[in-house]
Amino acid sequence: FIKKDLFNSLNGFNENYITRTTALLKFESEFNFDLFANGLSKNFFDMTMLTDKLKDTLMKLAFTYGLDEADMQDAYIRSLNNAGRLDYRVFPKETRKQYQYKTGMESPKIDIKMNKVNGEGLLNHLRSITPSELLQELSGMPAAPTELSLVYKLISVNKVSPEMVNLLIFYVLKMNNGKMPTYSYFAKIANEWGRNGLNDLESAY
Repeated sequence: FIKKDLFNSLNGFNENYITRTTALLKFESEFNFDLFANGLSKNFFDMTMLTDKLKDTLMKLAFTYGLDEADMQDAYIRSLNNAGRLDYRVFPKETRKQYQYKTGMESPKIDIKMNKVNGEGLLNHLRSITPSELLQELSGMPAAPTELSLVYKLISVNKVSPEMVNLLIFYVLKMNNGKMPTYSYFAKIANEWGRNGLNDLESAY
């Protein structure tokens, strides 16, 4: 029933939404760790610090906020504690601040105007963009930092895959007439999808 409901929701769109063709998003390889590391002073960073945990965090934050290696360097430096170690609790907050600085915004109200799409075309499009790009396409303005904090929590805490998080955003906003609900609402649907085996775009469609 859940899969049928999702399928019907996606098939209810027309082709007005997709305006460009891009390569599929490669979450694991998009972030250049060497470029990130080489741009940092040796006083702050050496390659032994590039652990799997840091790589995972960098990928998820950069993907969520649509930031590049230079942006993440700035956020990383500001997240170091007095001992020169990365504070993983501070890092997401500083990344959010970097996003705000880059987009020149505080926290605008999101007024989503739901565009219409075609099912198969939508799935390919959702693979090719970041959550921040998706929200901007839907609203016509840069995504609010609070919305991207919610997305990062879904990826890091609920383990929603990169390709599914965009589908989740699109589906939830469509079902709520463009209104952005709370994290708990998203998490409930994500958990329900997981229990029903909807773990990638192919299984969901």
